[in-house]
Amino acid sequence: MTFYCRCSKNRSFTVKVFFAAAVLIFLPRSASAAVQAIYYASPTGSGNACTRSAPCSLEGSRDKVRTVNSNMTGDIEVRLLNGTYTLTSTFTLIGRAAAHDSGTNGYNIIYKADTGAAPVISGGEVITDFTLHDAGKNIYKASVSSGLDTRQFYVNSVRAVRARGDDSPSGFRVTSTGFTLPSSGIYSNMASWGNPQNIEFAQKWAWQLRRYSVGSISGTAVTMAQPGWGYAHANNQPPRNYVSWVENAYELLDAPGEWYLDKSTDTLYYKPRSGENMSTAFFVAAKLETLVSGSGTLAHPLSNIQFKGIIFSYNTWLEPNGSLGYPDFQTGVVHRGNNDPHNPFAWSLHSYKTPGGVTFSNTHNMVIKNSTFTHMGNTALNFDTGSKNNLIDYNTFKDISGNGIALGGVSVADHHPSDERKINKGNVISNNDITAIGVEYYGTVGIFITYAQDTLIKHNTIYELPYSGITMGWGWGYVDTLGTPAAKNNTVRGNKIYEIMRTLKDGGSIYTLGK
Repeated sequence: MTFYCRCSKNRSFTVKVFFAAAVLIFLPRSASAAVQAIYYASPTGSGNACTRSAPCSLEGSRDKVRTVNSNMTGDIEVRLLNGTYTLTSTFTLIGRAAAHDSGTNGYNIIYKADTGAAPVISGGEVITDFTLHDAGKNIYKASVSSGLDTRQFYVNSVRAVRARGDDSPSGFRVTSTGFTLPSSGIYSNMASWGNPQNIEFAQKWAWQLRRYSVGSISGTAVTMAQPGWGYAHANNQPPRNYVSWVENAYELLDAPGEWYLDKSTDTLYYKPRSGENMSTAFFVAAKLETLVSGSGTLAHPLSNIQFKGIIFSYNTWLEPNGSLGYPDFQTGVVHRGNNDPHNPFAWSLHSYKTPGGVTFSNTHNMVIKNSTFTHMGNTALNFDTGSKNNLIDYNTFKDISGNGIALGGVSVADHHPSDERKINKGNVISNNDITAIGVEYYGTVGIFITYAQDTLIKHNTIYELPYSGITMGWGWGYVDTLGTPAAKNNTVRGNKIYEIMRTLKDGGSIYTLGK
């Protein structure tokens, strides 16, 4: 075999390389790895025995592993028995020098479904005891736990719709601080509506869907909450002078399948769809924001963790409910902290990637395989700064409010890291089925890669999306003035992408951005 090498401006030479008749075969050690221990977890588990007959809780099994993983001689399996693991707080994994949750000596900690089981890690609250509230409008109500806040509610595993008005309502007039109400129609008396601070205005434009929280309503003047209203127009996009729809008021609860949560009385209202039996239906409100969080440090990354055959479901994301709103920038990144429409370099730096319901950072050699992410309230699966050699393989992503899979961040630490250990490198996203993404935040995508190196995205099926299929890169070239960004050597190969751009525009099957 002959290679031609141009080694300098003035010299070149030819190198001939001869290969002997030898074959190097690399077999993954995990294919025949020894098993050091097997523990069991159950939704009703307790104690620290972690046996099949006396299983631990999910957290108890993790704590059990911490006592035996400092010098592993084989993989450690945590087998999840069937049922729903309803979390009251985030299931947290850590990497550090002392007690930690990492596999050691090249072996793995494997959280996996027991044979024949379909365990669900849930952040939801089951709602029961609905009673008829308004017979004429067929609206039911139920009490919820004190202080419950959510943006998602599901009936028989089908996402319900937060009460909203018709698309493109007429009569709103923009002001510097919000809108003037129409002179007639349903919105003319909004000042008398209950809980005005919970009302949300949506604005759909090009590649964005922005959401603004109401600050107050007085007479005919709607004042939008700050700073979100200002952030949303940092780069003069979109124009302010229209409303796509109004959302989240009891007064808008008029269509089957719609719901409204009155947080002042801890009461949830629902208007059932045809055929739904309110006495037998299964109702879940998403409650917990983060289901699973794993993080290490640069010196001690979280490493060698695997999740196999797990269903992750029912999380919410509450930040858009407050004064920040959802000032959409692109691809699930929002404006934070800059209002200058004439300084694109500044507003490209003052942005924030929305978090994930399952999220990791400074994580190495993680495997997430044969699992399902569904009924999620923001990005389903997120890997942030310092993610290396992780595998996301043969999973299903469906009914997700935001991005399906996100890798990398949008800060200086990501695009121009001061330490190479911060670079996202060598990750593989393969063989996943990704659909019904961006259900709530239309401008999100199936797979979103910001700044990363040596990423391989192959053989995924991505379809039925409101915006793009795969997006790679960030910054529009503005951050390139700091020097060459970290992104390079990424491969997108053999993916099947169809039925995309169904709601927004200015995107594509595979969309690249920045240097």
